[in-house]
Amino acid sequence: MNPEWFPQVEVLVVEDDPFVRESFQIYLQTEGFKVATAKDGVDGLESVKNHEPDVIIADLRMPRMDGIELLRAVKTCAPEVEVILASGSATLESALDAMRLGAYSYIEKPVVDLDRDLKMIVSQAAERRRLRGTNLKLQGELQKAHHQLEELNRNSTNQTNKPAAHRWLR
Repeated sequence: MNPEWFPQVEVLVVEDDPFVRESFQIYLQTEGFKVATAKDGVDGLESVKNHEPDVIIADLRMPRMDGIELLRAVKTCAPEVEVILASGSATLESALDAMRLGAYSYIEKPVVDLDRDLKMIVSQAAERRRLRGTNLKLQGELQKAHHQLEELNRNSTNQTNKPAAHRWLR
């Protein structure tokens, strides 16, 4: 039932509540994700700098560095990482702020339907990251092929502009 790329998806759960942190970790690992955890935004950012995950789930309100500050920092040092913010006191304003800053999604705690509200959103965020990575790779390959084609055209043009005797001697 799980796509074959699930085991490769790395998720970082950044949550100051140990019960929520461990619950998310156990559930996501059971669903086949590779999960690391951090107890606050400072530790979470350090973890991202050491090993970039595919997706981060971060609590909005944490000591030392909240979810919005973490989101800003992550988008600066690892812009391709998808960030999902979670809050037990969600407001429309905080959700809009998160989305404007580049969050993939915003979920409310407590998470009632883990399959729909956690697994599905993490899966979609990971797929978005994977597709963006594939897109960037294909753009690079296309650009390389374009440059090679231009080089062939230049060489071909140079060959046809030389006198016939010079071309024969080659």
